[in-house]
Amino acid sequence: MATALIVCGYDLDTDLRAYVADVIRATATEEPELLILTGGRTSPLSNDSEAAVMGRAFAELQPERAVLLDEESANSLENLLHAKRIAEEHHGAIERYVVVGDTAHRRKLSILARLVIGANASVIAVPRPTALITYILEPISTLLEAIAAMVPATRRIARSGALLFKVVRYGAFFTSVSQ
Repeated sequence: MATALIVCGYDLDTDLRAYVADVIRATATEEPELLILTGGRTSPLSNDSEAAVMGRAFAELQPERAVLLDEESANSLENLLHAKRIAEEHHGAIERYVVVGDTAHRRKLSILARLVIGANASVIAVPRPTALITYILEPISTLLEAIAAMVPATRRIARSGALLFKVVRYGAFFTSVSQ
């Protein structure tokens, strides 16, 4: 049986290399057979996915470590659903999942990991600078994604909500830059 380490990506407008360095430190005692980096293209400022940017950072900081990428996820629920599928496709049965995210998303990741993966999942939170709006909207996001985890027919709504949040966030950025 294997252990899978799932690293959730957040925001291409932050320093994902520093985040990866913190993830490496926080998971130094883990010895996973699989390392899965998750996160799609979430910024209109970049053509890269969060997973690809983190993958380059891992290649630089730990070149001996093989990684698998999920470049399609738009939210935390999709991070876990896609990573679980990838882990099982590449290794079969997984005994233990270790999910890594930032402190702002810790509670949501714990809830979703229990719903999507089950009791064999644990969460490690890594501190990183996070916008106040993320903390404000996180309870709503947690509720929507937890419902979507239990009612698959609502997953498209949760995905759309996550993408709308990113549009609003970057729309405010573009408005302030263009003035």
